[in-house]
Amino acid sequence: MVLRWRFLLVVLLSGQSGWAQAWTSQLFPKVNGKYTLHSVDFAGQQWALDDYSYAGYFLGARSPGAVPCAVQTLSATGDISAPLQAAINVLGQSGGGILRIPAGSYGMSAPVAIPYDNVSIEGAGSGQTRIDVASNYASPDPPYDGLFTFGRSFGHSNHGWIENGKLASTVSTVIRRGDMQVDADNASGIKMGDWIVVQQYFWPGLAAANSQSPDAWTPDAVAFSFTYLRQVTGKTNNRVFLDAPIPWTLDPANNPVKLTFTDNQMHENVGIRGLSIHFENNVGTETDSTGMPAPHGAAVFFEGVRNGWVSDVNVSNFPREGIYLLYSARITVLDCAVIGAQDKNGGGWGYGYEAENSQNILIKRSRGEQARHNFISARALTSVLAQTQNLSRDPTQPDDTHYSFEQAILWDKHTQQQGESLYAVNRGDQSTGAYQTLASAVVWNFNGDGTSKNAAGDAVLWGGEVHLAPSPNGQAILTGGPGADSVFDNSDDGVTPRVHGQQVPPAAGLQVGSAPNARKNVLYEGLGQSGLQPDSLFEAQLANRFSPPPADWVNACGAAPSAAANSVGNGFSNLPGAVSPGEIVTIYGANLGPAVAASLQIDTSGLVATSLAGTRVFFDGIAAPLVYALAGQVAAVVPYGVAGEANTTLLLQYQGQRSAPITLPVAAATPAILTADGSGKGQGLIANADGSGLNGPANPVARGGYILMYATGAGQTDPPGVDGTPNMPPYPKPLLPVEVRVAGVTADEQMVGAPQFLAGFLQVNVRIPMEAATGPAVPLELRVGGVASQSGVTLAVQ
Repeated sequence: MVLRWRFLLVVLLSGQSGWAQAWTSQLFPKVNGKYTLHSVDFAGQQWALDDYSYAGYFLGARSPGAVPCAVQTLSATGDISAPLQAAINVLGQSGGGILRIPAGSYGMSAPVAIPYDNVSIEGAGSGQTRIDVASNYASPDPPYDGLFTFGRSFGHSNHGWIENGKLASTVSTVIRRGDMQVDADNASGIKMGDWIVVQQYFWPGLAAANSQSPDAWTPDAVAFSFTYLRQVTGKTNNRVFLDAPIPWTLDPANNPVKLTFTDNQMHENVGIRGLSIHFENNVGTETDSTGMPAPHGAAVFFEGVRNGWVSDVNVSNFPREGIYLLYSARITVLDCAVIGAQDKNGGGWGYGYEAENSQNILIKRSRGEQARHNFISARALTSVLAQTQNLSRDPTQPDDTHYSFEQAILWDKHTQQQGESLYAVNRGDQSTGAYQTLASAVVWNFNGDGTSKNAAGDAVLWGGEVHLAPSPNGQAILTGGPGADSVFDNSDDGVTPRVHGQQVPPAAGLQVGSAPNARKNVLYEGLGQSGLQPDSLFEAQLANRFSPPPADWVNACGAAPSAAANSVGNGFSNLPGAVSPGEIVTIYGANLGPAVAASLQIDTSGLVATSLAGTRVFFDGIAAPLVYALAGQVAAVVPYGVAGEANTTLLLQYQGQRSAPITLPVAAATPAILTADGSGKGQGLIANADGSGLNGPANPVARGGYILMYATGAGQTDPPGVDGTPNMPPYPKPLLPVEVRVAGVTADEQMVGAPQFLAGFLQVNVRIPMEAATGPAVPLELRVGGVASQSGVTLAVQ
């Protein structure tokens, strides 16, 4: 298949009108080409970002879905609750594998439990495998179990890892925020690979400073503690090395710090993918805040799970929770949608995505809509929650932190619409222990639409606003954004009437609240400034740890993509050879993408997406913007980061499987002209500048007239090229000298990035020389840095 590039000339990149000058945070500047964490002293405090890349499945180090390639396919129809549970038991008891639910519609009237390791439940896709949950749905453990309950059997709990393990050692030295090692008092019983819990109970002074009667925090209790699950990666004498940073400073002078082993009851490496779950209305055994009977149960529920996933799962009309994570760690929620709650009145339900007493959680590219709270987190045991590239809209109450001192919460590229708001404030005694719900957080590149009412026309609490009021013992950072939303400092929801706080004005630099009573523990940077780079804090931090980062998902039984060096060619000339920065290339091979072509997409930040239908392409670990993806061929834009290199390593990825590395030479320029039929030969895809349409034998250009032709492979530009961006003023120009020849005669020209098209796609404005030959097929050549474009390209001249 030869790609017809013509569609690029009629489909403008969307969402670019507000493109602004790129800027970087003082807390995450670019140093030697790499975004680097940097602390900043301002307003009497030191400010620093946590590393949120340690969130999700295996702390981001592996791709979800990697289970034994033992496949069972469910053959049942109708109500599949009983046969589904039977199949899960067989698979789980035999060591794990994949249970596939084919495309189609099914019913369920009872939940299933997955108290096993290494089990993946996979539908054919959220648009293909549908489960309808009957109105008579009943669950053994209302209200907290799920239709799919991972980590425990019904009738049992699984959170003993927090407090039931044996003591490994006490700790008498301070553990600093960000540390990945602990100096134990006696580490003789600890060995590499052990799972340990680093723990310190809240002390009376901390509880008194952050809560009060009648719902004051309980000091010296596990519910109000700093509790972190970590795996031992090494040991030197009594120094124990951990696999993830500690997000809060633990000083034994405040309360004892201890290391305990887990209870060995957690289940690992389990998840669900590729189906839709719709609940009919059901009535549970409880009552809501209005005294009415309330539904119970969740769609997907994890308790006591370590390293799990929920991917491409759509939930609608859920009873109590959509996707609910409780006492779990290292879970990835990816590309999901949770829309519509049966009960939004209160009492602990109506939550779309909830992370409660859970840590190192990643919720990515997911949508929440029409819930009481679309995205919510709860309890002091919750830490390192990375919520990135999500969309939240049309709620009845805001996205928020819900209880008692959650640490290292991230809202990253978070988009809110239709009455949604964000608040992480002191909720006082509205709910037991709800004081000072936030200890530390970052809001990065936030975007809200500023609307105060939801789709029903109801005002949402502080709709279209952002409110951050962390504990006096903590701090928060808001960098970039927030779109059309307003930002308020020192807000307090725990008093009557509510303290709305001081509105923070837009400013390009750093600021803190300036009101007389402001705590000055929220740092605002670049408020009201678009163009923040990197646009995603999480993705940049993950790329710093892994190059390239693991796939979002791996098909454990899929075939790896394959290609050869001579199958990589310029996308306009179709000729193989060296690649250059910003060059559009076509790669031919096998298992490269889906059976039906997926075409260029624009992500939420207005960049060309680097992932299409499970396909990704990497050059030296840098994800390339993708033009299209198909099983036999992929078109991508070579990242500008290869500039100056002698060679680059190409990796192809489809559904998590990766090709063998391919080494390609790098040239400063590899110019090529786009032709009308995409073959790289014959009539160029050229517009006559007089507005008469495309150039050709039936519509030639006159000598002395002007044409617009299109090219790629001109190399690095000024301003420097940025991968996946649209070409906007000042339009980038090649650094190397450019020459256009018409029938061998040098023409006047100007070569710039084609307006509104992606970086690497260039427009050349050419005046046809008066000395040029005439005819229906006059030779046309482009030279950049002395390198000539492909031969055989023509235009019509009269």
